[in-house]
Amino acid sequence: MKNMLKSKNNGSSLIEVIVSMLILAIIVVPMLNMFVTSAKVNRKTQLQQYATTVAENVMESVMAEAAGYTIATATAGADGSYSQHVTGLSQGTGAFSADITYDPSPYKLVTGDLNNYSMPDITSLSSVDTAIINVDFTSEEESIADYFYQSHVYAVEFVNQEIMNAALEAYWAAWSEWNNWDPVEHNGDAQPADPPNRQDYEDQATASMETELTKDQIEQAITRTVNLTIQRDSTTGLIRVKADVIYLLPEDINVGQEEGTAGSYSSEFFNSNWYAVADLKQIYLLYKPYDATLDGTQSVNKEQITFDMDAVHQLSDFKADFFLVTQGTTAATFTEKLTLYMTSTVAEYYSKLSVYSKSLLAIYYKNAAGTLFPAPTGYNPVLVPLLSPEDMIYQVTVTVCEQGKSDQLAEVISTLYR
Repeated sequence: MKNMLKSKNNGSSLIEVIVSMLILAIIVVPMLNMFVTSAKVNRKTQLQQYATTVAENVMESVMAEAAGYTIATATAGADGSYSQHVTGLSQGTGAFSADITYDPSPYKLVTGDLNNYSMPDITSLSSVDTAIINVDFTSEEESIADYFYQSHVYAVEFVNQEIMNAALEAYWAAWSEWNNWDPVEHNGDAQPADPPNRQDYEDQATASMETELTKDQIEQAITRTVNLTIQRDSTTGLIRVKADVIYLLPEDINVGQEEGTAGSYSSEFFNSNWYAVADLKQIYLLYKPYDATLDGTQSVNKEQITFDMDAVHQLSDFKADFFLVTQGTTAATFTEKLTLYMTSTVAEYYSKLSVYSKSLLAIYYKNAAGTLFPAPTGYNPVLVPLLSPEDMIYQVTVTVCEQGKSDQLAEVISTLYR
């Protein structure tokens, strides 16, 4: 009996141990893999969170043009872009590197001239201190030329008809006088042998008639002026900007206007609404030339932009940058085609507006007496014929990787402008 009981208390057999280990392996190994995978995922998620924070911090430094994060410290590329590689960045338990690219190509209309300021996304510009005014009325200007032409044809026809009517009245008065000749009234003179010749009167009238111009001639004579008004709203305290676009013909082209006045065309459609901002620092005028095919001599007085500096200088704390954003043409074809006029009775206030343009502007001031003169030394706005890299508009991309690795963990994109 003892032997039987003793045999029943023997340990597990080798087979049982092996089977138990196999079962344990089947259960534990996948669990260990799951723990390892979970740890890796958590680590990557954490790194991505750290990397996103690093990317945002780098972008803030770029936007603030902090030391080490400017185009001046970046490397220029052949396509007009700039790039920069930054290492030694840390966040939490991670070490990171960042690549910064400054790409001007999204802000151009056609290939060729980089950054001619045709901006596809202007929503990124701050509405607190920036006014963006678009005066591109290309589709309407054909109707403006047609309006002037039709008015000119009607006015010339009306004037010429008046001239002819006056000539015919003179003819009929002369014929009546000949037909009812009274020797007493004419001091005994004999009646002329021939009656007045109607054709002579008509020929004389025709010679004094106005010449009708062609539509092309009318279009070439049209000038365009953009009047910018800046003032502070006395009720809200906001600074308001407005652009009025006026198309004019010279006084010697008859479109039915009063004698001595230029023909003009304007409507509410060509007047922008007031653009109100809290603290105006930048004005972007998105401007498409009226006729980019004309050379400088033909068009230097054809297109004008005017600022009433008397309205500006009343704002004692006003100081702003004005960017002429040419569109539909490159700066090279737009050189010396635009005249910028500023008026002020106080010369020192000219410096309240700094002008930036890729085109060479002819800048004139008007003094209190109304006399135009070139920008005087000391009061000339900052004119930049070819904008430096720092003054261009860029799409900035910041990509962040773990230090020493190439897999991208985070990306932030924004727009950089002065």
